[in-house]
Amino acid sequence: MGNKKQITKKTSPIVTMLRTDYEILVHTYNLFKRSNLDEEDVSFLLGKPNSYYFDLLDPTEKKKLKHEYIPLFVPIFGVSLDAILPETNNADEEVKIKANSKFNKKSIIYKHEVTYADGTVSDEIEWSRKLQKGERSIENKRLTTYINFLVDEGYFLKPRTALYLFIHIKAYYRFEYTVKDIRVSLAKLLRSDLEKAPVLGRKIVNARYTYCRV
Repeated sequence: MGNKKQITKKTSPIVTMLRTDYEILVHTYNLFKRSNLDEEDVSFLLGKPNSYYFDLLDPTEKKKLKHEYIPLFVPIFGVSLDAILPETNNADEEVKIKANSKFNKKSIIYKHEVTYADGTVSDEIEWSRKLQKGERSIENKRLTTYINFLVDEGYFLKPRTALYLFIHIKAYYRFEYTVKDIRVSLAKLLRSDLEKAPVLGRKIVNARYTYCRV
């Protein structure tokens, strides 16, 4: 017998949600696909665990979108709020989502059809999710030094979210970096070893990870 890739399929119950909420999910997914970010990057900037972003995005398991996250996507994707909000004017219109998914160790494919209030049914829509593996990341030491400088200057005397730090770095840091670099640098400053204590601590404030000086 050959080594066949194991694929698991799942059919979800029909979900009814506001059309405006669904269209926000669509806009956000399209922005994500056009960006240079991966799921862990977006989850990190939302102040959440690594897999949170696609759990938020998945239309097969929810009936209502968490609107408190919508403004956060503006700086994350570098767009205006109009690029995220829906174009429809009927705030009460609902859609029905019939979905299924298949997944293996590397990816998940979400397929769904949308039935609108007038009875129109969309073509089958496919969203893909690449599952993240624990890959060793190279530290951007210049960025770590800069964040350590911010610690010394008192920037982290009050808790800062990753997104708040990202906005600051985007405005003031003049060298190349990625969101992944920020994640690695913060992780470095959170760790302790035999020679030094951690520079930063992490705690949850208002359901989001924040970082502060220890």
